[in-house]
Formats: sequence, C-alpha cells, structure tokens
Amino acid sequence: MPQERDTNKDHSDKAEKSDGSISSAVSNLFEDAYENPGKTALVVGGAAAAIGIAYAARGQIGRFLPNQREGILLIEDSPYMGKAFRQVLQEQGESVTWFTKIKRLQPFTGITNEGAEVVVQPNKFKMAFVDGELVGSNPQGEHVVDALKAGHLKSFGISTIPSINESMIRHGAVAAAQKPAALTALVDHSLDLSKIIRAPGQVQVEMNSLTSRMLTPEMTPARKKADAIVMKFLTE
Repeated sequence: MPQERDTNKDHSDKAEKSDGSISSAVSNLFEDAYENPGKTALVVGGAAAAIGIAYAARGQIGRFLPNQREGILLIEDSPYMGKAFRQVLQEQGESVTWFTKIKRLQPFTGITNEGAEVVVQPNKFKMAFVDGELVGSNPQGEHVVDALKAGHLKSFGISTIPSINESMIRHGAVAAAQKPAALTALVDHSLDLSKIIRAPGQVQVEMNSLTSRMLTPEMTPARKKADAIVMKFLTE
C-alpha cells in the first residue's frame, strides 16, 4: 500500500513565524509527524518506530463492543497522532474508539492500538474522524468513509494531503481538513462536533478559513498547544 508522501511539501511555508519557543526545526519535525512516522522516527532516535511496533501486534481474539450510541470513532494509523486526537477529544468529554487499521468493511472490523480485532456497528457512534491513507489496511480512507456513510455514520476526513481529503469528500465524508488544522481547531474549540453532524457545509467553510490562517499570529496559541500534544506522544 503506498505511503502518504511528504516530498512535495514546502516546509519553508510551514516554518514557525512567531517569537514562541518552538523553533523552525521542531515545527518541521511536527509537520513530518503527521504523515511520515518512519522519517520522524529516525530524527527522534527510533521512538516513533518503537510505538509503531506496539500496534502491529496480532493474535488477540475479536470481540463486539457493547452497544453505544455516543462517542467518536477515530481511524488513524499513526500511534502518536491517534493519541493526540484521542486526548483532545476525551478532554471534550467524548469517549473514543480508536482503530489503527481496518480489516474489513462488512461487518465493519478494525484493529485497535492494542492490537485487538473489534467489530462495531457504525450507527452506534456519534461521528467518525478518518485518516485518508491507512498503512497496513486494504480499505483506505475513501473506502472507509463510503462504508460508514452506508452504515449511517457521518465522517470527517483528516489527511495532510488535500487531494486525499477531496477524494474522501467525494466518497462520502461530510467534511475534511488537513490534520494540523483539524487538531488545532479541536484544541481551540473552534471545531464544533455537533455542527459537523447538523451543518457540515458550514463546518467545511470554517475549516477552509482556519487552514489559510494556520500560521497567522491569531492562531499561534492554539497551534502551539496542538504542537505540544503531538510532540509529547511522538517522543514518549
């Protein structure tokens, strides 16, 4: 399965422009952390690779989750990005079921960060956040959002690559945004989860605006909070 590539990213456009404590080098590392755990692992001395090994474990018996009509389904293959999104969502009072891989779409079956195979009913969740390119999965983001839509669950696409977000929207996601913008918006409480469900078009307009303002001074506090959360899990 092809990896999401970062070779076309212009890191010079993403360098830290404020007077804050996060240097441009750390900012670039942070950007790499969103989609390139292998590269970033070399920089941080193998920490990310060690985390990756943990979620690759197999052999646990599949099980059904209890019926639940609330909570968020998070589908994210990067261990530290999954932890970052899970923490921010939990801080907002949401319960989170996190899959790092999707094994099959019918019945909808995922692999958790602990390596357990779990079958869920999509319509038991409030909504889903879906990574666009899932390493180790045959179904990719566009297939996942299509299956979730058929299962009556609205999904929000998260990929650092805009074209993948556009593809997920075409295949059933109600909205999408680049990962740095999505995480920053959650930290800033400017991404209203209930609005994703009831007014996704408006959310998309708001996320497009926020993405264009990511490096402006007004977004510096929220962006640095998001940076710190990712770096915490990246280097632990």
